[in-house]
Amino acid sequence: MINLNSQDDVSSSMPVDTNKTSGTCVPGVFVSNGIAKSPAHAERKCHIIADSCADFSVEKFATLGIDCICFPYRVDGEEYLDDMYQTTSPEQFYERIQTAQELSTAAVSPGRYFEIFEQALEGGKPVIYVGFTGGLSSAISNAHMAQDMIRAKYPEAELYVFDNLLPSMSAELLVIEMCRKADEGMSARDLYEWALESRYFIRGVFTLDSFDFLARGGRIPSSAAHTSQVLDIKPELSYDLSGSLTLRGVHRGRKRSLKALAHFVAERWDKNPNHPIAIGCAGCMRDGKILEDLLRQIPGMDNVEIILSSISPVLGCHVGPGMVGVSFWTSDRREKKSVADKLSSKVKSLAKDQPRTLCTNKEV
Repeated sequence: MINLNSQDDVSSSMPVDTNKTSGTCVPGVFVSNGIAKSPAHAERKCHIIADSCADFSVEKFATLGIDCICFPYRVDGEEYLDDMYQTTSPEQFYERIQTAQELSTAAVSPGRYFEIFEQALEGGKPVIYVGFTGGLSSAISNAHMAQDMIRAKYPEAELYVFDNLLPSMSAELLVIEMCRKADEGMSARDLYEWALESRYFIRGVFTLDSFDFLARGGRIPSSAAHTSQVLDIKPELSYDLSGSLTLRGVHRGRKRSLKALAHFVAERWDKNPNHPIAIGCAGCMRDGKILEDLLRQIPGMDNVEIILSSISPVLGCHVGPGMVGVSFWTSDRREKKSVADKLSSKVKSLAKDQPRTLCTNKEV
């Protein structure tokens, strides 16, 4: 399991590195005080907040009308914000970390979450935070603590916080569909309940160019990383129902690993042309486009929107350059569970994701 919490607290005033000017600056997207914003959709009944671990395509993000919390990371003692490559480029970042001596990431603190939620609620609309999976980070626990703090200070506030259970581009797909539902007029409460169920209908799978960065982080033995490099072994990974990473298998060579990803999609894709597919690349957009070409060969995929995005620095610190992944809508991932397991998961889910919302009509 990848744990993205090498530090427990992050200053709310951590600066963006303004010395770098080669980022991807997209009209309508700006970063202020650690929050990336795109033009709001005024007609919505709620305010949606996500975080940078959703690995948004910045061009897609510009159309969503949401806020995005920029998670922090550190390279060789210098602190940065994961600002969707507004102040650096994927190529610069992944080139730099190959020779970096120190890489670390940090969870946003409860106090910082409180500031963000409080400011968002000042807009007068209910707020929904789609938090990075607890299977990889403690950040969502901090967000829930901040939610309790909001409840204590503002008893009538309507704030929903939930674990998306989805790393990277899978979370991006969930947020995109949430925005569509919000634009159609769905209420905050209904959108929250829809998202709790829909997060189980998105799959993601990815491959790494090597095990080197997992070995650097102490997650596998360095000897295993060396052997895999010699044999040109490429791992194929996914995530389970809790959002934790799982190893699906290994492949010899990059071409085979990319074909395996396309095959995985072909067998499980929901074939809904209105659902986009997301490809994420860690400094290897060329391979991402090869994967896109492979996906286009799948019957029915011709006119489906395929979103290409760069894996964020926060996740990039752990997987390193060369990761390619794909996420897509599918059937219920809980289907293979027994009835007993389903009942147990349902009880746990209700207990974990029980709305801590405080509404004037006392509906929750």
